[in-house]
Amino acid sequence: MSLTIGKMVWGVVGTLFLMTPLFASSSKEAVKTDNTPTHNWAYTEEASGLLQDIRTLSAQAAERSENLKSASRQDWVNWRSHAQYLSEIRTHVNTMGAKLDRLQEIHGMIAPWQQKAVERVTPKAAALAAHTEDAIGHLNEYQNRLWVPHYTNGLTAILEHGEEINRTVSMFLDYGKTSDRLEGLENQIEYSGA
Repeated sequence: MSLTIGKMVWGVVGTLFLMTPLFASSSKEAVKTDNTPTHNWAYTEEASGLLQDIRTLSAQAAERSENLKSASRQDWVNWRSHAQYLSEIRTHVNTMGAKLDRLQEIHGMIAPWQQKAVERVTPKAAALAAHTEDAIGHLNEYQNRLWVPHYTNGLTAILEHGEEINRTVSMFLDYGKTSDRLEGLENQIEYSGA
């Protein structure tokens, strides 16, 4: 008889342990809906740093593209100079891609404004990469035809996408700073009792 009671007690205790996650999950849902942010501050900080890096890289790619556009109008600049600039642009684009990959990995844990920034920048970065590869392909095949519209239009597209990424990321980073400042002021008001 004592064995049966012991089994029943352990059965009840075990059942309670099994049911505890159910109760805990429903209470977490209630807490989550009380305007609790779903992002993690460490990932938010990391994302801001990655976005700043992307802004810098896009500016560098745009600058190199501007140099290439100017060089394509001058006959004395040889294709090796173009190859060097395109190689630098490719490096910037690849580094930008790695940073966007990391942002995609932590996408669910970053602030909503950062998520929107990633969503807007990713297709622009893909277009920048495609135009860069196209320009490299043209240069590899037609080293003496650096003035043709296909090539120069590609350089213009690289420049425009680089500048567009830069503007977009800058806008979102400014928004983030303003949002953080506003939140800090709201906290000061609440703390001071005003």
